[in-house]
Amino acid sequence: MHTLEKTSLSYLLINFLVIFSLLVTVILFQQTLNALEQTVPTVSIIIDDLGDRKALGFRAANLPSEVALSILPHTPFSQEIAQLGHHRGMDILLHQPMESEKYVELLGPGALLSNMKRQQFAKTLENNINAIPYVVGINNHMGSLLTADREKMNWLMAELKQRALFFIDSRTTTKTIAATTAKHWQIPSMSRRVFLDHYDDPESIDNQFKQLLRIARKQGHAIAIGHPRENTMRYLEQKLPELAKAGVKLVSPSELMHTQLLQQLPPASERFFDNCYNRNIRSHSKFVPLFTLEENIYCNAY
Repeated sequence: MHTLEKTSLSYLLINFLVIFSLLVTVILFQQTLNALEQTVPTVSIIIDDLGDRKALGFRAANLPSEVALSILPHTPFSQEIAQLGHHRGMDILLHQPMESEKYVELLGPGALLSNMKRQQFAKTLENNINAIPYVVGINNHMGSLLTADREKMNWLMAELKQRALFFIDSRTTTKTIAATTAKHWQIPSMSRRVFLDHYDDPESIDNQFKQLLRIARKQGHAIAIGHPRENTMRYLEQKLPELAKAGVKLVSPSELMHTQLLQQLPPASERFFDNCYNRNIRSHSKFVPLFTLEENIYCNAY
């Protein structure tokens, strides 16, 4: 009997050690996978100027679901494109028209202008956001004048803060202060690094796409903006499925910012100002914890 008990204990001990070793192996393997995933360069692609053309808009909405759709407000097909994109799990952005130094006639409806009073500015932005369903962030359409205007950028960020929306700076001017203002307000924000189709020909698009990958490999991540054009759609339809083979991961802007900003921003605080941030206006699980204020910022100053 004594021998049987010793044998049983030995078996139990061996089984425990085997199971423990397997658990340790699984944990180490998962940690290795996570580390490898973090080192994989990532790119995000935004297709903006959407809403006026149905066929090309629908092609954009049928690109891989990590591609984001940025839609002009009050355009004929804005709601249909947003519905399709959201159904496929894509980020939906408001492509907010902002006053530029030239070509003001190309802004379209819903533009934010430098001569607006605060109430008109806020109401225009609110109407634009409400015109497009499922908006999780915005990027600027044009805006070379407005994104360099400190007062107007503070007004903008106060509104985005209230609605828990992120901001992508399209960088239509080197004078832009939009992204730095967003950072000051602790709003998740990143900047465009590459325009894919500034020149609408296949060779130029290919060169810009390769530039995007070079920046991502060097810096870890990069954002590109393209437009609903035949050459651009054909190129992305062909190239995006091949990204993984190139060692680059396609991610949505929200995922990219969630990963990057959680590491960069201070810990979330429960100090909210009633006239600046309202939990009930909008809820976006990935970003609400990031929407906090530095102690020296007072929303009612804007």
